[in-house]
Amino acid sequence: MGKLGVFLLFDTKKHKHILRRFSFIGEMLEAVFPFTAPDIEAIDTSVMPSLFLTNAFISSFIFAFVFSAIIYYVASLIPFLQQPLLTATIIFLYLLIMLLILNVIHPHAYKLDLAKRTDRDLSFMLKDIIIQVKSGVLLYDALVAVTSAHSYGEATRQLKEVINKLNQGYTYKAAMEDLASKINSEFMKKVLWQFSSIFTVGGNATSLFESMERVLQDYHEREIKHYLDVANLVLFVYLLFGAVLPGIFLVSGVVLSVVLGTELSNVTIIGVLGLSLLIQVFLVGYLKTSKPLVME
Repeated sequence: MGKLGVFLLFDTKKHKHILRRFSFIGEMLEAVFPFTAPDIEAIDTSVMPSLFLTNAFISSFIFAFVFSAIIYYVASLIPFLQQPLLTATIIFLYLLIMLLILNVIHPHAYKLDLAKRTDRDLSFMLKDIIIQVKSGVLLYDALVAVTSAHSYGEATRQLKEVINKLNQGYTYKAAMEDLASKINSEFMKKVLWQFSSIFTVGGNATSLFESMERVLQDYHEREIKHYLDVANLVLFVYLLFGAVLPGIFLVSGVVLSVVLGTELSNVTIIGVLGLSLLIQVFLVGYLKTSKPLVME
């Protein structure tokens, strides 16, 4: 469930017999979100995209309905709030759309995250393979050793698929190209194509993998440099919206209220401070989510 969506109430595989009764919802949503099918297939081939979308809609509907019902109940107890039903309905529609979008785009975000994790782990795995090949170990034996005795996260899991296919009788080219067509990591695809070329045609494995490892290192260094540049800009914006602009607004508001004989309403002050807090939370979340995995 964590792979496919954050706000899913049902396990798409375990509860598929229930979700199938409402699969017409997912089939209609597939026309609206056509990119969902390849994302789901890349993560879990046993999950039907239409059932996932059905699960996403029903879960979003339930979450939105429960929250808006609570809002309606609380709003109806407050005398000065007008039209609590209209307010609750607007909140329900807003939450339904937002939660549905979050559930639908989550598989794509997860697939991109897998690619980044693969790129991070691939660099260490290549170093291990290079050391073994230089010491006289055959390339196939080095691959088997890396996948069985070491753990390089997603890169190891993907390479194990190749070893399993080879043990099932697949040719080197077929096993490598089959996995390369499914994964989203461009670096892992290039490594698999290099493996395929070396096993079928031959070549200097050490020099090829050393070159690929250097490219990966340069890529990681550029990622870190870009992140640090962005972090400096985000920190400036954070201080601007977190302290400078709210302070200027409040001070100028007090001065204008004295000069013009008016006063700032509590709603305005709370709104400005609330907006400032939301911007700060968004910026902190952006820094956390955009942090290169190689820095973890």
